[in-house]
Amino acid sequence: PVYGFQTDFFPAFYSAESNIRIDRIDSEKEITDIYKTNMRLGFKSGILVANPIPKKYEIPFSEMDEHIKIALDRAKRNSVTGRGLTPFLLAEIVKITKGSSLETNIRLVENNVALACRIAKAF
Repeated sequence: PVYGFQTDFFPAFYSAESNIRIDRIDSEKEITDIYKTNMRLGFKSGILVANPIPKKYEIPFSEMDEHIKIALDRAKRNSVTGRGLTPFLLAEIVKITKGSSLETNIRLVENNVALACRIAKAF
C-alpha cells in the first residue's frame, strides 16, 4: 500500500503535491500501526509512505513540469539515453532552476530522514 503523510495528494518530488489522490496518514503512530497489522496478518510486503517536501521549499508542480520538459528536450537533442539520462536530467534541471532544485532536493532528503526517525521512534 501507498500512503501520503499528512497529504491527500501524491507528492511530486520537487512539489508538495500533484493531482494524484492518495490515501492519507496523519501520524507516525498510524504508520506503525498499519505496518504491525500487516505483519500480524502475514503480509510479506512493506508500505510506502510518500512524504511531501515542506511547502516553503517546494517548486510548484506546473513550474517544475515545464523545467522537466525543457530538460527532456535537451536530452533528446543531445541523444542522451539509458543510464546517463537521469544524471543528465538532474544536472539540466539544476541549471534551469539556477540551483534551487538542488536545494529543494536536499530539503526533501532532510525531511524524509526526519520522518523516518520519528517513525522508528514510534515503532
